Amino acid sequence: MNSKILYSTILFALLATACKKTPLPEEAPAEPVFLLSGKLDGTDLNFQAGNINYYMNASYFQDASNLYIFKGELKQNCTSACGYGLTVLINDYKVSEPNGPMNIDSAIHKGAYRLFNESIYPTQQEVNFVPVNELSGDVSYSWSIVNGTSTITAPFTYTLSKTLDIGKTYSVTLTYEENGGTCNATHTNVFRVGNAFQTTITAQKDLTPLTLKFAAKTNTTGTFTYLWEFGDGATSSQSMPSHTYGNEGPFIAKLSMVNAANDSCVSYYQVNAGPNPSCQANFNALFLPLQTIQITRSITILLTDSTGTTYSSAKAMQPTGTHVEITDVGEYKTNNYGQPTKVVSLNFDCVLKNGNVSKLLKGGHAVIAVAYKQ
Repeated sequence: MNSKILYSTILFALLATACKKTPLPEEAPAEPVFLLSGKLDGTDLNFQAGNINYYMNASYFQDASNLYIFKGELKQNCTSACGYGLTVLINDYKVSEPNGPMNIDSAIHKGAYRLFNESIYPTQQEVNFVPVNELSGDVSYSWSIVNGTSTITAPFTYTLSKTLDIGKTYSVTLTYEENGGTCNATHTNVFRVGNAFQTTITAQKDLTPLTLKFAAKTNTTGTFTYLWEFGDGATSSQSMPSHTYGNEGPFIAKLSMVNAANDSCVSYYQVNAGPNPSCQANFNALFLPLQTIQITRSITILLTDSTGTTYSSAKAMQPTGTHVEITDVGEYKTNNYGQPTKVVSLNFDCVLKNGNVSKLLKGGHAVIAVAYKQ
């Protein structure tokens, strides 16, 4: 009897062990497949990251109006004879302060967006020019603004406000003259209107004669490289250098700056190192923010062909029936710059244009990544 009980117990234990299931490992979340599919003028268009040297690049930047633009590029890693490449630009929902915070969940979400048309992009920007010297009753100020063969003059004016064309470079000259004849100074600076990265120079007397301490005043924050040329052959790469001149001058100091995005700007400063440092015609330029309400929450589709020609939805007047929609958004890994990214799925039908040549992209579907900052 005891042996039967022992046998039954062992058999039950073996059966219980045999029926116990080993838990399966959890599935890892699937990697998104970055791709573009659709028909370009009736011909199938289909490529994806990982095939024939295609790769995905995610980034963001601020344009001249301080609007954040989220950028995804799906293209081949090549320099010539490349296949088609896709670029998607997603405009933020609002204009921000220079290098200001962003709200990525308000900027990119599921739903219909507008196709951006560059014809509604601001073409001009208002700029205020203000002399460094304070207004005084015994001096006169005169301005001239030159762009190519076009010249604007404003005699006997202390401050000058002008609306200038975005994308053009202007040479702005201030003439400062003391009525007693003790000083007559003229200074020219160069500005590219619409450039999101602008700088001006300030200079103050340092501890020793003929020594000035220089600094740069920019409209953005971040990491910069500096090249100072003091006008007497000496240079410096410091952010706030001091320099001693061999004589009173005048000299023209030049500053060239480059930011982390490889954007550059240049500024000039008139140096009078003698006992009358106010005998100079330096001035500051204040670029007023652009009004860009009409281009927020919009998307641009760009397609580059094997010849390097880029066709843009922003250059075409979109007919009835064209559209763009974000169908899905999710968090993704950081990019090569350590920035967080999101994976974005889009559907679209649009006309792409370069010059007089238009192409119709129908049934477009793309999965891209864009970067943002937290």
